[in-house]
Amino acid sequence: MRSGIWEKLNELLYGDERDLEERYKRIYGEEGYRQRLIEERKKLKRYYRMAVLGSVVLVALSLWMQMERDKSVATGEDGRITYIERPETGESPLTVDARVYAIDDQGGVSTEESIILEPRGKRGADISVEDTQGMDREALLRQKISTAVMGLNEDRSDKKVKLPEKLEDGTRLIWEKKAGFDGEVILLALILIMLIIYSGRRGGIKKEEEMARESIVRGLPVFTNKMVLMLNAGAVVSSAFDRIMKDHESVRPQGERDEKGSGIRDDHFYEQLYGIYVRAKETNEPVHVQLKEFGKRSGVRELIRIADIIDDNINKGSDLVTKLQRETEGLWFVRKKLAEEKGKKAETKLTGPLMILLLVLVMITVAPAMLEI
Repeated sequence: MRSGIWEKLNELLYGDERDLEERYKRIYGEEGYRQRLIEERKKLKRYYRMAVLGSVVLVALSLWMQMERDKSVATGEDGRITYIERPETGESPLTVDARVYAIDDQGGVSTEESIILEPRGKRGADISVEDTQGMDREALLRQKISTAVMGLNEDRSDKKVKLPEKLEDGTRLIWEKKAGFDGEVILLALILIMLIIYSGRRGGIKKEEEMARESIVRGLPVFTNKMVLMLNAGAVVSSAFDRIMKDHESVRPQGERDEKGSGIRDDHFYEQLYGIYVRAKETNEPVHVQLKEFGKRSGVRELIRIADIIDDNINKGSDLVTKLQRETEGLWFVRKKLAEEKGKKAETKLTGPLMILLLVLVMITVAPAMLEI
């Protein structure tokens, strides 16, 4: 029962494991997908843990701040505030959220008020009284309460500040401490962060799929041209492929190779070709068979077509060089189209920063004139 619930929870948080496994298989093949799958799972776990840990820290911080405020607020048995201790000189101002009930002959009015007490030892600023004409009864009472609260900082010599029990017009005031723990806000923030992580949990695999496709489209025309040159020089497919891989590795700086020496890790296309090269040496599995399998799982039409042409040459003896030369022009066109699309995307991404820069320049230009008005 528990294992079933745990599996359901894992599927809810991380998604369908089988679907993710198949998608990584299509990118990296049978041998290379497991490590990427483990890394992706660890990354998601790390994000969820950071979200939960951050929420716990916020809850602890909120509780600690509330406890610190509670130390300065004295309440009676009925929960009403009797007095508040003013901060000492050099300390930060104290803010206490309170609910106040104003009761007069016409009934009662309830409002929330933030009481800000400045530190001791300094005379308070003069209080400005706003025009109360046109205010209704409730608004007028709230205005009088706010004025009374600001008056608490007129004389900062007393350590204990007693809240006013009455207004000048005789309205009775009852002060109660408002709960300061923002548990609902923190819970809502946690849920929102979890939803963001959940909605983007497949963002990594989508990005890798796109990068893998772009790598194949970029590298395939160069690979095909090299294959044509080798075949024209009299090499067969397997020896031509071996020479291409050796030449490709020889021009890569050693520091840019991964632990297997398969070249730059970002170059997905040649990394996969190198894997084919290694398996052909270790297992004697034909290169053309592996190329066809690579094209099939990648889903890139251009690679599938090139792999089929090479396989057709092996099995049927067709003119491989002529067919590859015909395909090369189309491959370069697809690569050019991909570069144009990436250029347009880059221009779109620059639009936002440029608009912000333009707005800043306008503000800098207009600000002196506005200040003179």
